[in-house]
Amino acid sequence: MGSGETILTSSFHGAYWGTLLGRKVLAFPFSSKFASLKHLPTLYPVKNWSPVRWRLSLLGQSLYEWKYKNQYRCTTDDWQALLPQTRTYPNSLAECRAVNQQFYTAVMNLIA
Repeated sequence: MGSGETILTSSFHGAYWGTLLGRKVLAFPFSSKFASLKHLPTLYPVKNWSPVRWRLSLLGQSLYEWKYKNQYRCTTDDWQALLPQTRTYPNSLAECRAVNQQFYTAVMNLIA
């Protein structure tokens, strides 16, 4: 994560930490929580996520199907076209640290 120029992720935390590391982030969002990030990454326009499934088939006949709980996939066609839209937020780490310091000070004032 720390050595690449651009991070591709479907993970909220991957998008968050990638931004704090000053990287460009292209996210494949599977929920609305990505919209809560202060510094919004470039979002791949995923229309449909489908559950990950494995099928056991014999001679074209499906014998059994496994669905993996909380695992999804989507198509990632032409994701490279979105790379010029990605950007960095160079001050994001400093902003995050400042907010944490303010919170620390507020808590210390309450308990002192």
